[in-house]
Amino acid sequence: MFSFITALAVTNELYPKWRLKQDQETMFDFIWGIVMPIVCLVFDPFVFKLDQEFFVSAERAIFAPALSTAHFAGYSAPAYAFILSQWLCLATVLLIGRPPPRLAAFVSGVLASGFLFAGVLGILLFVPSVLGLFALGIGILGFTPLFTARAYYRRARYAWVIAAASPDKVSIRALGFCLALALPLIAFLAAWLLAVSA
Repeated sequence: MFSFITALAVTNELYPKWRLKQDQETMFDFIWGIVMPIVCLVFDPFVFKLDQEFFVSAERAIFAPALSTAHFAGYSAPAYAFILSQWLCLATVLLIGRPPPRLAAFVSGVLASGFLFAGVLGILLFVPSVLGLFALGIGILGFTPLFTARAYYRRARYAWVIAAASPDKVSIRALGFCLALALPLIAFLAAWLLAVSA
């Protein structure tokens, strides 16, 4: 809960007073697109892993992540691979600034898939998050995907504007979108097949 409130204060109140609007957007996208999703995955009690210790200790308000008691869902491996690819893409865009038009079209597709993923996850977590607010405020982290979707949407939109100079921007964007969704799933299936055949 502390990390969510701190991130909200830094990105919306403190940092805008120190820097220009463009810098504030970059900081918002970095914190809500990369840092806070990491916090959410570490303290995730039920979305991608079921943390038995979380539910046992909830009455005592101990919310420390414990990998030894966590049971990962079957869909968590491709989801983690997808999330990692989104972080890498967003970090690259934030570091290089303005990519060339064709690369911008590809990045726009990749980040559009991240926006879709985070948006759907945020909508699915909305009711549990509201209910979790009454349990010592722990549900507040469940709103993170909505802020993450905002960060990915903004960067995908910026990349799409840059890609306007590319004549084949639509097909490149579609390729980026499809690859971003397909590659983590293919990697997971390949690893699963290797594990089964061994």
